[in-house]
Amino acid sequence: MTGLALAVVSGLVLLGGIRADTARASAGLGPSACSLLDEVGATRLVGGDPNYPSFTLPQNNACFVRSCWQTSIDPVSGAQQCVYGHAATLTLGRAGSTKAAVKFVRRGIRQGYQQVKVKGADLAGIVSSEKGGGMILAVGRTTALYVLGGYSETGADDGWGYDPRIHLIPESRRLTRDLHISGCPAHPGKCAAGP
Repeated sequence: MTGLALAVVSGLVLLGGIRADTARASAGLGPSACSLLDEVGATRLVGGDPNYPSFTLPQNNACFVRSCWQTSIDPVSGAQQCVYGHAATLTLGRAGSTKAAVKFVRRGIRQGYQQVKVKGADLAGIVSSEKGGGMILAVGRTTALYVLGGYSETGADDGWGYDPRIHLIPESRRLTRDLHISGCPAHPGKCAAGP
């Protein structure tokens, strides 16, 4: 697992040296995070080699999706391994109030995220480069950290390849729309509004 994957599973993400924790570990939101990632198109965006299908892992209050674009055979073990791929992660948190969720995102903005407007979000910030990017959002009491980045099991340069801002902003609009649905993210089945 790469540094990106490990950081996300542990509940924080490091992007360009900027750290963003999830608002509060809200165990059980992983299935909702996976549903939302699929709904905004992240699983299709991550793509990958048909012989190396995408892998989805819900973990506590997060979901990690990765797929490999180039594989190789490990000369020692003979196992197939990913040389280069893409990954998407969504980590959800529930704050005590909308004000607390906004405060959480504002702290991320002070730490280096650039404030951006996302329709429906109370506050949003973005950080991105060719290596990957992340959006931090407050939507009511819900906080969301959405990350796109590279993936490698071999230690190869695992960058995204281009600035993913062109995907992060429109997908964050869809994510925000879905988080406004009554019952989402507490009930995973309610987190999909359709196209």
